[in-house]
Amino acid sequence: MKKISYLVFALFFVACSNKITQAKLNLNNEILQFERERLQVYKHIKEQYKKDENIKHLMQPKNHKQDCKIIYKEVSKDYISYIDAYWDGSCKNGFANGLGRLFIKDKQSGILIREFIESYENENVSEHYAYDPLNELFYLIANENMSKIFRLSDDDIIVETKIVDFDNMLVYRMEESTLFSSIVYSKQYPNFAYLLSDYSQNNLIEEKYIFVPVNMAGRSDGYNIISLKNGKSFSNFYQNGTKIKDIKLDDAYIDYVKNIADDITRQILATKKPLENANKQVELYKERICKDDIRVNFMKNDDYKAICDLEIEFKDIKMDFEGLLK
Repeated sequence: MKKISYLVFALFFVACSNKITQAKLNLNNEILQFERERLQVYKHIKEQYKKDENIKHLMQPKNHKQDCKIIYKEVSKDYISYIDAYWDGSCKNGFANGLGRLFIKDKQSGILIREFIESYENENVSEHYAYDPLNELFYLIANENMSKIFRLSDDDIIVETKIVDFDNMLVYRMEESTLFSSIVYSKQYPNFAYLLSDYSQNNLIEEKYIFVPVNMAGRSDGYNIISLKNGKSFSNFYQNGTKIKDIKLDDAYIDYVKNIADDITRQILATKKPLENANKQVELYKERICKDDIRVNFMKNDDYKAICDLEIEFKDIKMDFEGLLK
C-alpha cells in the first residue's frame, strides 16, 4: 500500500512539476521575446546611424596679438560671431601650445559662457576640464568618450560618470547623489534604457536595489526587479508607466539582468585611470597659475583663481548587486 501511495504521489508531483516548468518556460519566452523585439528596433536604428564628425572652428584669442589659433568644437558657424575667446597659455607657430585655459565669453555682455583646460600639441587639442557657469556644471574629461560631471544645486551634489560608445549608440552612466546617498547606474540605447538604482546606503527607504527598464519618455516599460533591505524581493511588468501584472521571474531573466549589470560595471571601472590622468593635467595647470604673481588682463583675479579651490577626489568604485540578483 505504501508503494502504491508513493507511486501516485510521484506521478502527481511530476505532473505538477511539468506544469510549473512549462509556466516558467512560457514566462521566459515572453520576457526574452519582449527584450528581443526592442533590441531589434535598436539594431535597425544603429544600421541607419552615421556618426557626425566633430565641428571644429579656429578662433584667434582676443588677448593675443600674434597668431595663436585655438580650436572650439561642436558649435555652429553663426554662433562663433557672437563670442570671444581668451587663451592664457603659450603660442607656437601661429597656434596655441601646451597646457592652458580657454575662456569663451559673450561678445556683447562679456559674460563667461564656458571655460576649458586644454593641451595643444602639433595643432591638436585634448580637453581635460570644462566649466559651464550658467548651469553650474563642472566636467572632468578623459577623452570624447569618457567624462565625469559635477552638478551643483542648493542642497545636493550629483556626480555623474559618463561613457559614450558612439559606434554602438550606447551611453553608460553612474550618477551619485550626496544628499540621498544613492547611486543610479544606467545603460541607454537610442530607444530605451536600463536603470539600476542602489539605495543600500540610504536609511530612509526600504528598497535596496531597483532594476527598471524605461522607454524614451522615462516611463517604466518592461520587467522590473525590486529588492528590499529585509531580504525580500518582487517583480512586476509595466507598459509605458502602467503596471500590468506581478510576476515571479525565473533564472534566465536574472542572468540577463546580471549580464547588463556586469557590462555597466566594466564600463564604469574602465574610466578610473583615464579620469585620474585628466585630473593630473588639471592639477599641473593649477600649479602654474595658483600663485600671487600670476594674473590676466581679461578677467578679475578672484574669478580667474576660483579654480584653485577645486578639489576632485577619487573614491574606490564598489559595485555589488548580489542582493538584487539572488
